Amino acid sequence: MRLAALLCRCVGVLAAVTAVLAPVGVLAEAPGTRLLYVGLAPATGTAAATPEAVIAFDRLPVDGRLQEALYGARLRANPVTTFPDTRPAPSVSVDEFFLVIRAELGEGDTGARLSLGGEALTIPGFGARLASTVGAFDLRYRRAVFLEVVDPDNAFPAAMSDIRAALDPLGFDLSVVTVAGAAAASCVGAQPIPLSLASGLADRAPFGDANGATTLREAERYLGDALRRAVGRGCGPAYNLIFKVEDEPSRVVVSHPLAAAASVEDTLEREAFEAMFLDGSDNVSALADYLGTCTYCPGEAALTARHDAMASRARIAALEAAMWDEIADDSHRERLAIYVDHCTLCLHSDEALTRIERLDARAAAAESERQAFLAAEAARDLAGLRAYVESCVACAHADEATALIDEMEADGAYQ
Repeated sequence: MRLAALLCRCVGVLAAVTAVLAPVGVLAEAPGTRLLYVGLAPATGTAAATPEAVIAFDRLPVDGRLQEALYGARLRANPVTTFPDTRPAPSVSVDEFFLVIRAELGEGDTGARLSLGGEALTIPGFGARLASTVGAFDLRYRRAVFLEVVDPDNAFPAAMSDIRAALDPLGFDLSVVTVAGAAAASCVGAQPIPLSLASGLADRAPFGDANGATTLREAERYLGDALRRAVGRGCGPAYNLIFKVEDEPSRVVVSHPLAAAASVEDTLEREAFEAMFLDGSDNVSALADYLGTCTYCPGEAALTARHDAMASRARIAALEAAMWDEIADDSHRERLAIYVDHCTLCLHSDEALTRIERLDARAAAAESERQAFLAAEAARDLAGLRAYVESCVACAHADEATALIDEMEADGAYQ
C-alpha cells in the first residue's frame, strides 16, 4: 500500500513537472492575429477584446526556450493556474504577427548595447536573438515591429544603421522605431499604437476607407498622425522613424484585425460625437482642449484647421484693434488710409472711412472758410463770424472767431 501510494505521488509530481516543461503555448483557441510584447507590459485599460491575442515576455528567450517563455507568459496572464493543466497546447502558428519591444540603448565595452529584461546585448546579438524568437513562430504575415528605444545619452543616431541591420532581415511590412530620453513624460490621451494598428483602427472611418483591410497608406497616415500628436504635446518619444519593405501604398498590412475592447469603442464613439459638436463651434478653447487631450482624435485634421483659422482670426483682430486704438483720433489721413488698405478683418474700416471723409471735407473747405473768416474779421462782421463758427467744416480759425465774437458781444455797440 505504501509503495502504491508512493508511486501515485511520483506520477502526480511527474505530471506536474511535465506540464511545466512540455511545449505548451500560451494562446489556446486565440484569433489568428498576435501581438508579442517584449520588455514592456501591454497598456492596461485599452487592451484587445480578445486578450489571448496578446503575449508578453519580460526578455528575449534564448535559442530553444520559446516554449518556456510562452508558458511563463501563460502563467503570468492567469491569476490562478490549476494543475494538472489540461488545456490544449496550441501551435505557435500565427496568421498576422505584430512585435513590440522596449530596450535601453547604451555603450558597452565593445560598442553600443540594447538592454532589456536585465540583459545587455550587442546590437548584432540583439538582432540574432530577435530573429531566433520570431523564427520560432510559424508566421504567415509579419506585419509590423515596433522598437521603443530609451536613449538617455543620445546614442541612437550613431547606432541607427546597426539597428536597421538588426530589424530589416526580420521581414516585417513595417518597422517603427521610437526614440525617447530616459525621462520622457507620458502623454495625456496616449493610445497603445501597436494594438490600434492590429485592431484595424487605421482602416476605420474617419481614418480610412472602412473596407476591412488596412493598407500601407492608411497605416502610415494613422501612425504618422499618432506619433506627431505625441511629439506635439511635448511627451512620448523625442522622434520617430518608419521603415517599410516597399513603397506600395495599396499593399495590405492588416487583413484580420482584432476586435477592439469595449473601452476603445466607447472612447472612439465619444470622441466622434465631440468632434461633430465642435465642427460647428466657435469656442477656440473647447477646440484646443479636445485636440490636446483626445486619444484617437477623429476629425483631427478638420478641427485643427478650424482651430488654427479661429486662433489666427482672434490674433489678427487683437492686432488690428490695437492699431485702431492708436489712430482712431488721428488727424493724418495717410495713417487712416493705410489701415483701410492693408487691414485683413477690417472691423473698424467703416469708422476709418467716415473719419477719412471728414478729413477730406475739412481739407476741401479749409481755403474757402479761411477767406470767409478773414473777410468777417476785417469787417468786424458779427453775423458773418457767427455763420462761420456755426457752419465751418475745417474750422481752422474757430477759436479766433469765437474769441472775436465774445469781444464784440461784450461791446454794447454790437448789441
